[in-house]
Amino acid sequence: MVATLMSYLINQYNFQQTYVDLVGNNIRVDTFDNSSNSTVVVIGKCVSLPEPIIIFDGKRDIHPSMQIQQYVKLYIDSSAQLLIQYISLNKISKIYKICPDHHSRLYAGMVCRRKRICNDIVRCIAQYMKGWTYEVCIH
Repeated sequence: MVATLMSYLINQYNFQQTYVDLVGNNIRVDTFDNSSNSTVVVIGKCVSLPEPIIIFDGKRDIHPSMQIQQYVKLYIDSSAQLLIQYISLNKISKIYKICPDHHSRLYAGMVCRRKRICNDIVRCIAQYMKGWTYEVCIH
């Protein structure tokens, strides 16, 4: 009964993710680079989402762009610098929202309790699983 309720809640949480939820959260964006025929992955925090308006100019079309904030470590002085990248929406192939994974720790705790594993091992497993994330495909 509890496992069915938990799986139902997890599925409801995963399917309710929308574009509005991306602002202020960690995301992964897969873009396709036409010049090198390769996929570029950008991971960072979404700063803003543009309105889907394309401006037609006489010389070229201007597409809206998504702002992604990243911390980049420089090798010169080994300090992290804040970098904001603008990625055009027509180059984005996939968008993922990065969510913290609390469910795996919960399920591991339930299994350890059911199997009567000692608390020291349960604590070590929970510490190992701390910081795990999973990605929810938005687009």
